[in-house]
Amino acid sequence: MMLVIATIHQRSDAERIGRELLTARKIAGYNLISTDSAFWWEGDILAQPETIMLLRVPDHGYATVEATVIELSGYDVPDIFSVQPNIVNELFNRWVNSEATG
Repeated sequence: MMLVIATIHQRSDAERIGRELLTARKIAGYNLISTDSAFWWEGDILAQPETIMLLRVPDHGYATVEATVIELSGYDVPDIFSVQPNIVNELFNRWVNSEATG
């Protein structure tokens, strides 16, 4: 399994993305975390609230999840990447891979 992390501007968009991925069984589950972000954009520093998505994805599922986030995020440059954990509880790993079958 992998953990895919994406940052979305509107929480409602993050909820919609998560629900779509979950319904299509592309992910086993997700968490949403509200945060304050600051970053460079087009020569200026922007500060704004965003929502971090933590997505549980099977090893083979990154490309589909990335495509959905890019399509629905509303960002010109979507903040999305995967983290491959070194150690995962085996029961949890089996659960992710058995639930995310889409």
